[in-house]
Amino acid sequence: LSLERGGPFPPHAGHQRGTEVDVSPVRSDGRELATAVGASTYSHAWTRRLIDLLRSEVSTDVVLFDDRAIPGVVPWPGHSDHLHLRIR
Repeated sequence: LSLERGGPFPPHAGHQRGTEVDVSPVRSDGRELATAVGASTYSHAWTRRLIDLLRSEVSTDVVLFDDRAIPGVVPWPGHSDHLHLRIR
């Protein structure tokens, strides 16, 4: 999320105020290990549901994520293994 008292968090400049969060995409096998778009363990359907739920419960400015098949996400380099939410 951010450092406890904010401040520089290279290379994550946007996380300095605690208004941005990174979330792992959902795996198809239910395990808690990392996965990424295109991996056999990545669940597009469950990750899309997670994004829809987050958007319905949290006021977000943008969701950066490299799954171009999910409506409304902004593809961004380096974001195939996590979603980045900017919270209003």
